[in-house]
Amino acid sequence: MSVGTWLDGEFPGGAAGEPQALAWPLDVDALEELRWYLEDYLRAPFGVYESRGPAAQATLPAWGEAVFGAVFGPGPARDAYQRMRARPAGVQVVFRSGAARWLGLAWDLMHDPARELPLALDAGVSGIDRSLPAAELGAAFDVAGSGRLRVLMVISRPSGAADVGFRMIARPLLERLEAVRGRVEAIKEKLDDRASTAVTYSKLGLIAEEKDDPDEALKWTVRCVALFDDVPHPGSGTGPDQLARLAHQLGFATMEACWQRVTRDALPDAVRHYVRTYRPNNGNAFEGADR
Repeated sequence: MSVGTWLDGEFPGGAAGEPQALAWPLDVDALEELRWYLEDYLRAPFGVYESRGPAAQATLPAWGEAVFGAVFGPGPARDAYQRMRARPAGVQVVFRSGAARWLGLAWDLMHDPARELPLALDAGVSGIDRSLPAAELGAAFDVAGSGRLRVLMVISRPSGAADVGFRMIARPLLERLEAVRGRVEAIKEKLDDRASTAVTYSKLGLIAEEKDDPDEALKWTVRCVALFDDVPHPGSGTGPDQLARLAHQLGFATMEACWQRVTRDALPDAVRHYVRTYRPNNGNAFEGADR
């Protein structure tokens, strides 16, 4: 491993010191706990996970400092890092390797012990990126077989449930690709995991209701119903009924405003019709008593 600097508009400055062996500081157990925290915890942050989640979160700074120290340990590498951080223009951290396994490591955890936030969230760092060495890239090639190129889109959701809603990025992108490429095939609904996600959101809404927090329940229920275009949809379970019931309780205007905040989109006509015509146990349709 070697650390080098490259100022904007100039040629690369070369390596800072001699190349050193990189000892990755996180073992298999730590990486699995990190994977669980990032991928599984937010799906069900309650019950037996109520204590495990915060414990994993509390460990992130220590893991980040260990990764930072493995790259920018005392010596020329640390000196080069500090010189670049002292520049007012800010920095971009780029990891370049011909081996995908190195690029796939959790470099975004890096945390300078002298600073409050990890590098990925530091205002003075424009990003932590990965790249392959340009000299080793192959020439352009045609896609064999059907001529279709499959693209895997990975969307970061660092704020979890408070982040941008599902399908709010992928669907507009597909629409734009349709316009410029002529034909785009989306992954079929049965291949994704929206049904299990909808069940989790619905359960979180019910838990919020049990805790006498209907506003929080409404947010989770909106997330559940918004996963599907059809209302009701088999994959959304009891979500549509929960949404209509909460709209009766809180008022239609409150429900519509919540939908717009959570999904960043207008309330679909299908949802509007379902809620308006929903009949609770007393058999009366929605009367529109907004508040």
